[in-house]
Amino acid sequence: MQENVEIRLMGAFDVCRDGVSVGGEVRKSRKGTTLLEVLILQRDEAVPTTRLMSMLWSEEKTGNPENALKTMVSRLRAALERASAGLGGCVRATRGAYRFELLPGLTVDLYETEALLDRLEEEDLPPERRLADSERLLTVYRGDLHWQDAGAHWSQGRAYNLHSRYMNAVYAYIALLHERGDESAVCEACRRALAADPYDDRLHVEMMNALLRTGQRAQAVSHYRHAVHLSYRYLGINPSEELQNFYKKVMRAGRVPTLDLAAIRAELSGGDDRSGAFVCEYAVFRDVYNLRVRNLEHLGVVIHLAAVMLGEENRPLDSEAREQAMAALQVTLCAALRRGDIICRFAPDMYVMLLPVGSGQMSEATMAHVCNRFRRTDFGHIPLRWRIGPLVEQAGSVEK
Repeated sequence: MQENVEIRLMGAFDVCRDGVSVGGEVRKSRKGTTLLEVLILQRDEAVPTTRLMSMLWSEEKTGNPENALKTMVSRLRAALERASAGLGGCVRATRGAYRFELLPGLTVDLYETEALLDRLEEEDLPPERRLADSERLLTVYRGDLHWQDAGAHWSQGRAYNLHSRYMNAVYAYIALLHERGDESAVCEACRRALAADPYDDRLHVEMMNALLRTGQRAQAVSHYRHAVHLSYRYLGINPSEELQNFYKKVMRAGRVPTLDLAAIRAELSGGDDRSGAFVCEYAVFRDVYNLRVRNLEHLGVVIHLAAVMLGEENRPLDSEAREQAMAALQVTLCAALRRGDIICRFAPDMYVMLLPVGSGQMSEATMAHVCNRFRRTDFGHIPLRWRIGPLVEQAGSVEK
């Protein structure tokens, strides 16, 4: 081969020549791609044709699997040749088996990833080399090891192992950057690592802390909301405790102490001129709840805790429909409730509220009003389930 060719298995399968994708022809055959991936995973070890035939046609009936395999190999080699002259030679035939050969000028990102991880796990690796290798790892690891369904037995366990090793290497790299006081580099490292694993809470928190340390408070708040959205939308779970508590930290960031009461009032008010109920994060809602419980005897008003849940029991909505309906429900709650009421998203399909009202009947009427308004939205066909009762547990709470 005359060009520099790379076969990529990290994140997605591709063949690149001088950094440009040329793997379209190879990707057209799902079984051909699986065959090449399996041979690459075995690296220099011959894979018997019997195992390959069993893997590729385990659930299909074929009259002559041996000839089918030969035809597939021939087509795979031809597709590789079209990607780069001479590349088809990487698939070698031996007696009763096939193997992958790393040709001159050919690289495989999986092999480079494993070599980088091996070096980074050496305790005596010089710091400058560790920095350089970590930087390179963030470039090479574009995502978890790709596998086709038929090749899952060969690659799934390896993919999990690589992911775990990769995350440990990223955490160590971030710790090294902290030691050097390079918070801007921490932001960049987290951004790149999150592209490979967007659901890692530790990376999100590291990212937000680094943004705060570099004076980017607004970006930290924006990233916090993005991370919370990922938890609700794609994982269907509440954000982690660490992530939830970060909100209070970011709200305190950048504060300059002063005895000027006017300045304190201005900061505390925060320009809140919104009408309707107040929507807050879970960490804030929990503090307000505990404060109200402490002062319950002195407030002179009745406060009810209400919860409203979207959908029927044991019939969860898909994530996209749930998020759209929850957004509509929040708008409904803000419009239907009063300015002194407090709302918080408590779970992916649930809001909780603090309602300072005169009686349980008034609270019931309030929730009935919410349900009626929601029925008039585009998502009114989705049922609402709710429960309401005193702020602290007592006998005789109202349920519906």
